[in-house]
Amino acid sequence: MAMALSPGIYWTPLAGAPVDCWPCGRMRARRARRHAGHWDAGRVLVPLGLLGERMKSRRKAIKDDSPSHRFGRRQGLLGSALMAPASCRAVSPVPLTVGLGTCCLKGEQSEEQVLNGLSLGYRVIDTASHYDNEVSVGKALVRSKVPREEVFLVTKVWFDDMGERASQATQESIGRLDTYVDLLLVHFPGTNDAIQSPTANRRLRETTWRALEDAKSAGLTRHLGVANFVRRHLKELLAFCREAPEVMQTEVHPYFQQPELLDLCKRNNLQVQAFSPLAHGQLALLEDPLLKKLGAKYQRSPAQVVLSWLLQKGIAPIAFSRSLERMKENLSGGFVLTAAELERIDLLDRGEDARVGFNPNLIA
Repeated sequence: MAMALSPGIYWTPLAGAPVDCWPCGRMRARRARRHAGHWDAGRVLVPLGLLGERMKSRRKAIKDDSPSHRFGRRQGLLGSALMAPASCRAVSPVPLTVGLGTCCLKGEQSEEQVLNGLSLGYRVIDTASHYDNEVSVGKALVRSKVPREEVFLVTKVWFDDMGERASQATQESIGRLDTYVDLLLVHFPGTNDAIQSPTANRRLRETTWRALEDAKSAGLTRHLGVANFVRRHLKELLAFCREAPEVMQTEVHPYFQQPELLDLCKRNNLQVQAFSPLAHGQLALLEDPLLKKLGAKYQRSPAQVVLSWLLQKGIAPIAFSRSLERMKENLSGGFVLTAAELERIDLLDRGEDARVGFNPNLIA
């Protein structure tokens, strides 16, 4: 947890991080000492609350070409490139646009997918520690040359890392991505063990959420949220949190709409992100006669109809594809469904029988 040393100056205990005084950019020896009015106690010093011209003047004063005064990318877990810009921390969550999902791809395939996505215009990139591709995603961000502040980056804490390990797991994700994240999520509401303890899972959720709150305070992320929570998990979290979640990432598509969960999110100001928006497998969502009929009317694909339906409902879809043609198709909707057409798609809901992913109702 960040601790204030003086107004606007904090230190964060990050094990193994190089000792670096962020305010003045100097690398120091690995022992406690004071210099330039800043404490360096074998930790990374992080300024929180340096806004506007004050921050700009600090950055301008640093010599970019000096290794000991570099504000760019470096090996530490924190730094100007790794810390959410202070001036952006109050910005609304999740841009209402189609995001790029990165699950299922690793290594060079993942890097190329993200690089291609960014070149096509994707600006929301979704990853997770469990996907084992955070390093590749981080490399693609650098290679793309797209300004970091133009990309909305999402990662998640896996359920194996919930509890006391959540803080370290978050720092490891930041280290692999080599940049701050815009949205940090709890990936699941608990373990999926055959024998579960509701009390233990609740404790895991609370301890994990506290770690996420601390990560936001330390500038590692701009926004916090949850994924795969059901209503009882979300109500529980809203009852004990200090910092309320801003985003719910959950499965939503025309055959599985979760209206009660979405209504709870709306009433508590949570932006919904939809994964698996096009479904898959035996559901054959994109073969639905209504979606094909609407696609023909607008000269669009059934996938584009679904994505427009979600966006018009205020839901931000995350679509996975490795095909350049499909990625481009998913991003280029450019049409508006009528209110009557939206309602007709609403009637396609099949409830729990059409859930594609793991059912989090099974988690105590």
